Amino acid sequence: MRWINFIFAFPYTLLVSYPYVLFFSIFAARGLRIESDGTLTAEWRDWVTRTRKHRSGPPRPIWVYSTTLGHGIIFQRRCRPEAGRAASETWGHEFVHVRQTEDLMAISFLVGVVVAAVTGNWILSLALWTAGGAFQAVWFVTAGLRYGWTLDGVYKQSEHERSAYAQTDRWMTGRSWLQVENEVKKRN
Repeated sequence: MRWINFIFAFPYTLLVSYPYVLFFSIFAARGLRIESDGTLTAEWRDWVTRTRKHRSGPPRPIWVYSTTLGHGIIFQRRCRPEAGRAASETWGHEFVHVRQTEDLMAISFLVGVVVAAVTGNWILSLALWTAGGAFQAVWFVTAGLRYGWTLDGVYKQSEHERSAYAQTDRWMTGRSWLQVENEVKKRN
């Protein structure tokens, strides 16, 4: 059934996700790989993640995050599992974002179908479907309004980021929501 989600997300995948990873793989990412669900992944190069001195504040890397745009993910080093290595919490976290985009794309597809049925405008319908993944930008804006226009406020406090952390961080039981979900799937 995963292929159905991939089909809903196809316009965003083709126009945004894959080009994003391919563009950064020219100079800032390496190790392109297509995962089993069609997600294109890579890892940030060392120069992006290496800690540097800054004029103000403590030393830090250029970019400290693994980053997902739909079916395109660029991981921090050692967060993408290789053969024989277990998936990291970061791996699960980024794939929550993939599912979030698939959900947005399914909703935008349905909105496009309704618009086409009501107005007969298939161009507008296709544009609405294609733009579905970009609707997540609203989460950044509302987070900025709620928590301030800092990187922490806009990025880490956005609802899609909070949801991904909630699903992948370990609870008091020592297991994440995704681990519990996978255990239930195995039993059924």
